[in-house]
Amino acid sequence: MSSALIAAGLGFSGCGDSDEMMDTEVKMPKYEISITNLTAGQPMAPAIAVLHNANYMMYTLGTSASVALETLAEGGDNSMLLAEAKATTDVDDAEGFSGVLTPGSTLSVTVEGDDDYLSLAGMLVNTNDGFVGLRSYHLSHLSVGEAERLELSTYDAGTEANSESAATVPAQQGEGFNTARNDANDKVRSHAGVVTADDGLSSSALSSIHRFDNPTAMVVIKRMQ
Repeated sequence: MSSALIAAGLGFSGCGDSDEMMDTEVKMPKYEISITNLTAGQPMAPAIAVLHNANYMMYTLGTSASVALETLAEGGDNSMLLAEAKATTDVDDAEGFSGVLTPGSTLSVTVEGDDDYLSLAGMLVNTNDGFVGLRSYHLSHLSVGEAERLELSTYDAGTEANSESAATVPAQQGEGFNTARNDANDKVRSHAGVVTADDGLSSSALSSIHRFDNPTAMVVIKRMQ
């Protein structure tokens, strides 16, 4: 009788330990990334958000853009950048936003993992190679339920001359990615903005509605768990 009671007691003790372990299980950090287009007339191609460690660099100011970033910045195609990010061990999660981000609208994705740096990029489609970007932003200060709002600037990939011609701007039915690099300064840098036909550039396919000033986008990062 006493042996049975002891065995039963040990059994209950084991269940309690198991329940306690389940209750204290550490959940992997998850972040909701929401981006809003602040421009008057610059739709943004589907962007990409990457959760990564300190070794991953989507782009570096003052150096040449990767072919993957060039593909995004010239043609709005995020697939190569997304595939490369997912293939490296320096990245926990990489997600593409669901569609074109029109002026004034907001789109969201969630990324999940133990890494605590965030990078983001998406093309302004009425430019030659302009993209809105966020580079290696540290998230470790965010607690569950906390959110942070950041204003984003636009960068020039430095891979295509800013001719603004109908033949070279995707949103004007021009070509997207071209392997040839014809920008005299093949470096990622701050974008100087567009000089449109309304500003006197007769060869430009753009009008005053396509002008933009920084910030061009706002991102809200919320830690969900």
